[in-house]
Amino acid sequence: MKLEACNYQRVVTERERREALSLRQCECCGVTSAELAARGESLEVCGDEYMACLGGGERVLTPVALCPTCHEANHRDAHNHHNHCQIKARQSRESAF
Repeated sequence: MKLEACNYQRVVTERERREALSLRQCECCGVTSAELAARGESLEVCGDEYMACLGGGERVLTPVALCPTCHEANHRDAHNHHNHCQIKARQSRESAF
């Protein structure tokens, strides 16, 4: 996924990026960075909602390492369209049921 296709890339700090990548595996499917490197790919960092305030709408995001396939899936909405905001994409998927 292109980094500009993910809104989280604008807010994640270099330190948060390094910490998320330190586990060296996708937090969704578990593929390792070594396995990805053999395919010419690498882990990417996206945000996962850690906490949300229902009244004020404030969200706390935590950086997570994802393989390109899981990162792309994280941004797909209920209609299988890409959404730059992974939170809105997830909310769309959850409200589809």
